[in-house]
Formats: sequence, structure tokens, C-alpha cells
Amino acid sequence: MRYKKRDSQDTFLNYFFSDSKNSFTLVETIVVLAIIAVVSTMTIVSFTLVDSRRIKSEMFRMLSDFSWTREMAISKHQDYTISFDTSNDTYDIRDASGNLAKPTVRLDLVDITTAPNTITFEPPFGRMSLNPNNADIITLVKGSKTIDIQLFKETGYTRFDLPGGGAYCFIATAAYSGEPDRGARELRILRRFRDSYLLKSSLGRKLVEVYYTVSPSLADYISKRPWARKITMILLKPVVWSCERILESTHEAQDLQSY
Repeated sequence: MRYKKRDSQDTFLNYFFSDSKNSFTLVETIVVLAIIAVVSTMTIVSFTLVDSRRIKSEMFRMLSDFSWTREMAISKHQDYTISFDTSNDTYDIRDASGNLAKPTVRLDLVDITTAPNTITFEPPFGRMSLNPNNADIITLVKGSKTIDIQLFKETGYTRFDLPGGGAYCFIATAAYSGEPDRGARELRILRRFRDSYLLKSSLGRKLVEVYYTVSPSLADYISKRPWARKITMILLKPVVWSCERILESTHEAQDLQSY
């Protein structure tokens, strides 16, 4: 009986660790399946990250246009209107005379599933008028990723939900959210510095990307606490001052009012 048991054990081990070239052993099969699982997971994660980057990129592009349109309404003392065509995932920006202020924008990387027909920025404070009046959400979709942009009519500012949840806005905008009229010039300086310097170099673009990654949670915290907004405004003063000096040194600040 002892020998028979030994023989059966040897047969069992030989089954799993067979050197046969014509067939996979169970261990080899498990290894192959594990590799397939890892590769599949990495592929899924890769596509998810690509979708996340694309939807964020298009959102920042749209928010940049919103900021530009609001500043144009304030500086030119006339209404500027953004009209959406959700069926074609496009929007255009027009002045009070109906002339295109910029070429029509097509969001090739994402779908605009929800948006008001029009957003009109009105002087002198850049407030929003929406059509329909209660359509204060813009929804962008890419694959499984969704971002909701919330529109605030009384201030003309926006907040957004990143994939994974949480409503966010930029730190400077959050700091001045309690006093939007005070922060208009500071925000123009920071945006001009970003567009004229940071976005024109690979290092600058990397810094902007890091800022957009880190700032949402901080901005959300700041926007909800008056004391945090005041401290942030104080801390922003030397930053704004430095950016303005750099812009002035290269004459980039001359047309700041129309930016």
C-alpha cells in the first residue's frame, strides 16, 4: 500500500510538472492566464487614463473660452454670447452684433450631452444669462468618464465635477469667489501669464498640468471658508505682482483689458 501511494504521488507530480513539449502543464496554463489577465488589466487602465486626460483637456479648453468671453464682455462693455450645438459637439462665441469673436469650436475628443442653448455674459460684472434660464449644467462625456460643469449666473463663474466625484474650481477663482469684482484684474493677469508664458514651454505646460491636478481639492476647501479665501488672496498678491511685472517687461500687459 505504501508503494502504491508513492506511485500515485509521483503520477500526480508528473502530471503537473511534465516536460512534454506537446502540451501545457497546469502550472504553465495558470501562468499564461495570469499574464493575459495582467495585460488585459493594463490595457483597460490605459484606455481609462486616456479618456480621463482627453475629457479634462477639452474641459479646460472650454473653461478657458468661458473666461475669455466673460472678460471680453466686461472690457468691451457689450454682451458676448456662447451658443451650443450639442448634436455636433460645437459652440461659437459672438459679440452683441452677432459677429463671430472666435472660430467655431468643435470638441472632437468628447461629447457634449447637456448644455444650455446659449450663455450670454453681460457687462459690467460679467454675469451670465442662460437660455433656458434653469439650464445651468454642461455635461461632457468620453467613454466611461463624465464631467459636469456648473454655471453660476450671479458671478459668471463655473465649478466642475472631475471623474470620481467632487465639485472643484481653480484656486484663484475660489479665493475671489466672495468678491468677484475685486478679483477680475488679478484673474486676467494670471490667465495672461499662463497663456503667454507657461503654455508655450514643455516645462510650463507640465507645471500647469500639475496645478490642475493638485488645485481642485484645495480650491473646493478654500471656496467654502471665508477665512481661507482671505488668506489665499493675501498669498496671491506677490504672485500676481510678479506675473504682472514679467508681463510689463515684455509689453504683454498692454492689452490686458481686452484679454
